[in-house]
Amino acid sequence: MKSLINDSLCHQLNPRKIKPVLTFLLVLTFTYAASSKLFDFSGFRSSMAIQPFPRWISGTLIYLLPAAELTAVALLLRSSTEFIGYCFSLLLMVAFTGYTGLVLLHFWNDIPCSCGGILGHLSWGPHFVFNVIFLLIAITGLYTNLLERREGGRM
Repeated sequence: MKSLINDSLCHQLNPRKIKPVLTFLLVLTFTYAASSKLFDFSGFRSSMAIQPFPRWISGTLIYLLPAAELTAVALLLRSSTEFIGYCFSLLLMVAFTGYTGLVLLHFWNDIPCSCGGILGHLSWGPHFVFNVIFLLIAITGLYTNLLERREGGRM
């Protein structure tokens, strides 16, 4: 009976079935985030200018962040670079979640969110939860990718 339950659970969590959903969620999120920054570039630049970083870092990040998000999308969409895409997505989500966590811990004084679109309207608590969820999605995607590689199967 125990084996039957484990086999059923493994079948339901088949990486070939859940990985496309995880990839879609990350692609959608990074595409939306980059697009909202680029479509309101002057607003994004203004909010980055008042971040607690030296000006040269903020000046670099206004170009680097949308480019990094779109790079993650491009890497995730190609099967030959998908593994790197998951690693890069994980790196981005660790950085975003870490930054949000530091804000919640009052590492800096009042910090405006420089995210575009809907995320820019969230308070820091819900924003942190959102980031943690997508951090877990990136970890799960990387894990499923590693499982596929170990089994020798590629999608």
